[in-house]
Amino acid sequence: MTSYADLHLKVSPNASLETVENLLKEDARLGYRLIGIAFSPEVSAEYINRLKLLSKSINVDLVTRVDLAPVTTKELLVYLKLVRRRFEVVAVKCNNKQIARQAAKDRRVDILSFSTDPRKRFFDKAEAELASKSFA
Repeated sequence: MTSYADLHLKVSPNASLETVENLLKEDARLGYRLIGIAFSPEVSAEYINRLKLLSKSINVDLVTRVDLAPVTTKELLVYLKLVRRRFEVVAVKCNNKQIARQAAKDRRVDILSFSTDPRKRFFDKAEAELASKSFA
């Protein structure tokens, strides 16, 4: 049987455990076996542990993910230092070329996220080369 992964399940920060359970069950019903929930950097370890227990009871693997939207490269580096060990997947929203370049170079970043607006898209050959070299 083919397994699927949903690495970007967005849940409201004030969603109840029952709501999250229903979302996980629906993903499981659709055939997803690996589900990544996007958390804010401030989420408590206790809440994540409760969700991991809940996902085990539903028979899906939970991946912890954080989406960062830094304004400066310094802010990005501070965030990365704080979140890398707490989350399995780190995604960075690249709102400018400096953030895109720094995130592409940094091995702690797993996903680069770019705007769909062509004027705000900073992904080019240089970012692709930096990202591919950071995982070589």
